[in-house]
Amino acid sequence: MSPAPTPAPHASSHDGAGPAAARRMTHPGPADGPRRQHLAQPSRPALRFSLRPGVALQDGLLQAARRTQAPCAAFSLLAGGFARVRYWTAGPDAEGGRVATYVGETTLAAPQRLVCGAGTIGTGLDGAPLIHCHAAFADANGALAGGHLVPIDAVIGWEGLQGLLWGFDAIALSQRDDAETGHSIFKPEERTAP
Repeated sequence: MSPAPTPAPHASSHDGAGPAAARRMTHPGPADGPRRQHLAQPSRPALRFSLRPGVALQDGLLQAARRTQAPCAAFSLLAGGFARVRYWTAGPDAEGGRVATYVGETTLAAPQRLVCGAGTIGTGLDGAPLIHCHAAFADANGALAGGHLVPIDAVIGWEGLQGLLWGFDAIALSQRDDAETGHSIFKPEERTAP
């Protein structure tokens, strides 16, 4: 009988005997209200999109979002893959100023098949559109990878990429400096008509 496989470094030590307890992170800065903020958005149909091979994920998503005529959006990546992808993973902050930060940048030049992905489109600190996307993917041998994508450096592969996008009319997602986490994050706000 062979020994049990060693869990990956990112895997939970949970024994699988029931649901794992939620982990609570305590950030070093002062909290700016509740961590989870909810706003209502009137229902609108999802836009199904297909991105062509060779297009950067950022360009394709922004083009799809413009079709909704909404300033902000949420999206799900459903099928397809990447010819090249650059992404970040998170880990403890070696400098100690934050609980977690981006610690590992990886670029994969071999084709990657999408497993799942989702994100949001809002406005960055500089006023330009900003995409926040996490995705998982696998290479031809089934090796899994994933993390926080760099959308301009995630190039769609030969099979294209399909997804759904929901435009937000009543909600603005604006990147703001967050004293609690020490990161710049999207903050939802009620949107007033221009």
